[in-house]
Amino acid sequence: MFKITQRYLPLKAKIMLFSISIIVVILVVSGFSFYKTLSNSIKDTVGVNSLEITYFLSKLPAVVDALKDPDQGAALQQIYEEYISEINGNFFLVLIDQEGVRHTHRDPTLIGQQITGDDVEKALSGEAYISTAHGISGPTLRTFAPVVDPETNTQIGVLALGFSQEKISDLVKSHLDSILFWLLMAFTFGIVASILLAKAIKRILFNHEPEEIAKLFREKEAILESLSEGIIVINQDNNITLVNKAAKSILNLPKDIDENKIYELVEEFSIVRIINSPLQKTNIELNVNGTIILASYSPITQKNKNWGYIIAFRDISEARKLAEDLTGVNQYIDGLRAKTHEFSNKLQTLSGLIELEQYEEVLTYISTTNVQQQNLLDSLTNNISEPKILGLLLGKIQQAVEHNVQITFTPGSYLGKISPFMPVDSIALIIGNLLQNAIDAVKEKPFGEVQITLLDKKDKLIILVEDNGDGIKNSNENVIFKKGYSTKGTYGYGLFLVKHHTENILGGTLHFSQDEGTSFTIQIPKAG
Repeated sequence: MFKITQRYLPLKAKIMLFSISIIVVILVVSGFSFYKTLSNSIKDTVGVNSLEITYFLSKLPAVVDALKDPDQGAALQQIYEEYISEINGNFFLVLIDQEGVRHTHRDPTLIGQQITGDDVEKALSGEAYISTAHGISGPTLRTFAPVVDPETNTQIGVLALGFSQEKISDLVKSHLDSILFWLLMAFTFGIVASILLAKAIKRILFNHEPEEIAKLFREKEAILESLSEGIIVINQDNNITLVNKAAKSILNLPKDIDENKIYELVEEFSIVRIINSPLQKTNIELNVNGTIILASYSPITQKNKNWGYIIAFRDISEARKLAEDLTGVNQYIDGLRAKTHEFSNKLQTLSGLIELEQYEEVLTYISTTNVQQQNLLDSLTNNISEPKILGLLLGKIQQAVEHNVQITFTPGSYLGKISPFMPVDSIALIIGNLLQNAIDAVKEKPFGEVQITLLDKKDKLIILVEDNGDGIKNSNENVIFKKGYSTKGTYGYGLFLVKHHTENILGGTLHFSQDEGTSFTIQIPKAG
């Protein structure tokens, strides 16, 4: 798990917090809207029912008689109170004459007094309606219906039926428990859904946080762009989805590569015909637009489903050059090339002498050359018993001669047959690279000299290579053993490989010093 030093809210908490916020807002708005709708619906229902009752009562003969004969008001008051109490005790009934004077009321002390409120005027004009006003009983919902004398067909008063707003509010509040229950259920469901959503998203993201994914993406980009190998990622539709800088450089690909089909982009990219196999393939040589590459590719699979392919490749010429550097083959190649050049020169000399018919000179030259070569060979074979090292030294000596550099062996140098437990190729690589660096360091000098010491002791091998060059620059002392460092414009693997094989493969030690020139001392313990 990655450690993010900066504090942040986990993605799961963010999703839940965001979801809960939305749920709360939705529930508050919908709950308030539902409450208002319910309140208005109850008010409308109460108002309509109250108006029907008012209109019905206004037609009763007793109501008409009470307005014609005020003495009957007390009897009617009692009848109304009993009737209203049977229906709903929250109602109150008021009988008003055309002057606005009460003839009946729940509060007997208000009978004979003027009605309050400015919503009665339309009723005195013959309209029946619902109204909300503030009267003696406080805020009320009131319905009005005109009282008409059937004998004269004229309006003689108004019947008003009132319902306290407080009572209506109590009626609405009686439904709050049900509303809150369903809101709580919706809230609970939303919480559970947000938790499941958060877990699902985290699972899709392989339990990584967004900050971690961003960090992974940056690291992936940095790694891909730092690779010397070309990397191409292809999806299941053969569309290129990722190409690193090295791939574009090796194949000379256009900048808009990500949107092109691979077979439209790179002609005869034979991988299109062979990537259908689910098996991983490595070290396949392909000709891509005239460039020979060494490619390895493998399918991207998840849960037995193929999502595409990853192709890694490099220019085969660079791969071969690197392989030669890493294995020390170049050391043998240089030696063979030097020998070939030497014998070519000698053959040309012999050819010239023969054309001049200087046959005695030919015999003398052949004899002298043979003696020189035999003396060199005898000197080395008497002191070097390992064939690979012997061949390497012969080649390096001849290479040095070409550059007017003299290689000498310290008296007493000796190297016996190397134990099979010690990798002779690593020893050859070390000697070859040290000699090559020494030759390069002195080949521009008038009298370049390289001295090599080989000591085969009971418990260790000692290799000492010295030259009379200008030494290693002080500014380069800390970097000469780093991979890729070079002052000659080459790959810069020589001293890196010397140090790597000495310490990591052979378990030895390396020491270098400089005074008049440079010396490298290698000590390699023998396997017990």
